[in-house]
Amino acid sequence: MASISVTDLASLTFFQGVSPAALEKIAAVAFKKVHHRDELIFTEQDVSAPVFFVLQGQVRIFRNSSEGKEITIAVIPPGSPFNIPAAFLPTPASPANAAALHTKTVLAAISQNDFRHVVSETPDLAMTVMQDLSKKLQHFVMLTYDLGMLSVRSRLAKFLLEHTSETGELPHYWTQQQIATHIGTAREVVSRTLRRFAKQGMIIVQNHRIIVSDRPALEHEIEQ
Repeated sequence: MASISVTDLASLTFFQGVSPAALEKIAAVAFKKVHHRDELIFTEQDVSAPVFFVLQGQVRIFRNSSEGKEITIAVIPPGSPFNIPAAFLPTPASPANAAALHTKTVLAAISQNDFRHVVSETPDLAMTVMQDLSKKLQHFVMLTYDLGMLSVRSRLAKFLLEHTSETGELPHYWTQQQIATHIGTAREVVSRTLRRFAKQGMIIVQNHRIIVSDRPALEHEIEQ
């Protein structure tokens, strides 16, 4: 198994602000794994799956319904971790499946025991882990509220208003699948609703770019 360098870890968004000493401890117990498109990384209820960080590519987290339908829970971008909770749960079973999204997806992997040990003796890394988990909890609390109170149109309008830049353009890394996962719906519903927004002049869709052209109209969607 290929080793991971401190430079590899320092380039990840998650580790920004973590001390070099902490990065050295992580690098000492981390190893590199390469997966190819649609290859399973682990399955739900796996009790031995490591903590992962995406170095290259993307990872899809999903579960299967009782009818056999795959439900995407999250898409993990480069620089981000996944399966951290398994390292701290009394029963360390992974809550979902993970699969590579790109032809070559490169991951840094750390066993649950090693990750837990390094976090327990490294305060700045422990703080980073708590911040990451807190952000995820905050997102799911807000998503639960939005699912109960807002329609899909309203949730999508809110997402576009919150994530577009000053120029009104949505960053290119937001795919329709990622948007759907973020607002709690299906990709097909996002695609259909975006077409309706474009037809009504609220947004412009051009060469896979999404540009907000009528912010007041999107704000009105949220208020309905």
